[in-house]
Amino acid sequence: MDENGQRRRPLLSGESRSESSRDDAVMAGPRKHAPLDPERGRAVAAELKARGAKKILIRAAEQGYITELACKMPECFCPEELGGATYFEPVTAALSDWMPTHEHSPVSKQDGGKEAVDNTILAHRLCNRIDYSIRVGRSHRRDLERIRKAREEAIARNKQEPGRDD
Repeated sequence: MDENGQRRRPLLSGESRSESSRDDAVMAGPRKHAPLDPERGRAVAAELKARGAKKILIRAAEQGYITELACKMPECFCPEELGGATYFEPVTAALSDWMPTHEHSPVSKQDGGKEAVDNTILAHRLCNRIDYSIRVGRSHRRDLERIRKAREEAIARNKQEPGRDD
């Protein structure tokens, strides 16, 4: 249980809990950005474009709102064995758990947030889904099982790669 008496999901082995909350950002009012960095953002935009990301993510990067190819959800669930927050798979019809997705932040879509470059963060599809499930009280047990399987598959794959010291 957290300080508000809410149930918290159990952590998977190797995970740590981020103490930041989307609600903290919303309650604090408008987000104060670091100075925009379109130069760094253009490099990220090229990577997002190559992965087939949504146009809003590419525009946000081009304008300097997204300057790092990394999941910026309050808690990233991508296993470190895959590459963690900076690991993204291309967008395909199969809709990978680790493909780049748009998340409305700091004002969530549920709270009236609009799809705009200054209300955009980059997220893994599964991290986005779990964050929503937690906020609305929906079970995400099967999603946590998918993370466990992804971690195990990555560990097995990493052991098979020559030249790895793991």
